[in-house]
Amino acid sequence: MIENVPDRVHPLVLRAGRLFLRDIGGPVEGTIVTAAVLAVVASHSERAVRVVIACAVVLVVYWLMHVYLHALREQYDRAADHLHVRLARHAGLQIGVLAGGVPALVVFLCAHWSGLDLTGAAYLALSWTVVQLGAIVYVTSRAARLRRGRAFAESLVASLIGVLLVVAKATLH
Repeated sequence: MIENVPDRVHPLVLRAGRLFLRDIGGPVEGTIVTAAVLAVVASHSERAVRVVIACAVVLVVYWLMHVYLHALREQYDRAADHLHVRLARHAGLQIGVLAGGVPALVVFLCAHWSGLDLTGAAYLALSWTVVQLGAIVYVTSRAARLRRGRAFAESLVASLIGVLLVVAKATLH
C-alpha cells in the first residue's frame, strides 16, 4: 500500500518518476543486463570496442525478446492486431530496456577514452550502475508518493544489485 505523503516532492522528481512509473522494469532490467555483461566481458577482452559490442548485442537481443513477449502476450489477452502491428507498438513501449542500458556503456567508453584501462573503465561503469539503479528507484518511489526514508530503503535494495555485480567483476578478474 502506498503511503500518502505530507512532505513535498520536487516537480522535476515527479515528472521523471512518472515516466518510470509507467514501466520501471524496463530501465532497471536494461541497467542490470548491461552491467552483468560488462562485468563478465570486460574481464576477458582486450579491446573496449569488443566489450561495447558484446554489451550492445545482448542488450538489443534482450529488448527484442521483451518486445516479442509483450506482443505475444497481448494476443492471448484479447482479440489482437496482426503481429507486425503489435511488434511496432511494443518496440516503443519497451524502449526503457535500451534506455536503462545505454548510460553504463557511455560511462565505460568515456572512462576508457579518458585513459582508464578496461578494468578501471568497467569498475567505473559498474559503480555508475549502482548509482543509476538507486536513483531510478528513488525517483520512482518519490513520484509514487512514498516517504523519503522508505524511498531511500527501496533504492538501497536496487543499488545492492549493482554492488553484487561489482563483486562479481572483482571475483572474475
